[in-house]
Amino acid sequence: MRNWFVNQEERRLRAGWRLLLMVALVVVLNLALQTGLKLWNGGIPDASRYVNTALLIIMMAISMTVAVVFARRYLDRRSLASLGLAMSARTIPVIIVGFLISGVMAALFVGLAYLFGVVEFTGIAWGDGSPDFTSWPAFSASIDAMNWGTLGLFFFMTVVVSWWEELFFRGYFLRNLAEGTSFLIAAIVSGVIFGFIHITNPNATLLSSLIIVVFSFKALYGVMVTNAIWMSFGMHVGWNFFQGVVLDYNASGNDMASIIGVRPVGPEWLSGGDFGPENSVLILPVLLVAFVLVKLGAKALGEDRGHDIGQPGEPPLEVQVTHQ
Repeated sequence: MRNWFVNQEERRLRAGWRLLLMVALVVVLNLALQTGLKLWNGGIPDASRYVNTALLIIMMAISMTVAVVFARRYLDRRSLASLGLAMSARTIPVIIVGFLISGVMAALFVGLAYLFGVVEFTGIAWGDGSPDFTSWPAFSASIDAMNWGTLGLFFFMTVVVSWWEELFFRGYFLRNLAEGTSFLIAAIVSGVIFGFIHITNPNATLLSSLIIVVFSFKALYGVMVTNAIWMSFGMHVGWNFFQGVVLDYNASGNDMASIIGVRPVGPEWLSGGDFGPENSVLILPVLLVAFVLVKLGAKALGEDRGHDIGQPGEPPLEVQVTHQ
């Protein structure tokens, strides 16, 4: 008789239950961190919105990382490396290539937007000052304009948010769902969920969610080609950084200070409007170019695994099961 909760052969919970418990653990840990901050300091301080956002992102990243480490070890009974986290001497170059691919994407998009007349450049925005550490209010005010401190904070934020999203969607969720179904099904489900969780972002539309699904498939292609999350991670960091920090586009609907001022004009489906490039059909041909660049970049670095996603680089089970 089939046991709907436990895989008798592997003597562990089935993939769906493991995913559910892992997500519950993330929620509990995140609530615990926010509660602890509230008890210690009265909650998230009344500061710059960028600082507030950074604190929330950091707490989410900590919660996700701890939950994945715990769940992978004690629920999945498999190695962290088998989530696509194996590292080598080429890991940093792979991340850098992913980052640069997104830079090319941002440049191609703004070039197309200019050719179609749906973007206006408003100048360079760079403050004369640097972060003021004399007091918390002074520090908060000093990073509301673009300067070296703001640039560093925004880059840090893009790294942290990209880390936890990649760790979950292209790591834990993808691998566990693939074990219970297949990689194709897991990729489709992961991509669709990733796209439509952004429907709650400011200025989101159905078009933006559908395009983010395509973005997710591009990231998943990076995972499939390299059998690791690092290419996808680099692209994620790079895209948020180049579109939202270097260029003045909203990053998935979220506004932030930037270096090069741009203003979308014309119909939103073409310009991206207040959501950003992910709400513009002009990004679709750019994404096709990105798929090619992912493959070429992986080949150039010797990281093209031939789509062998089903074979992790390490033996999958850390805890050996002895059948009685």
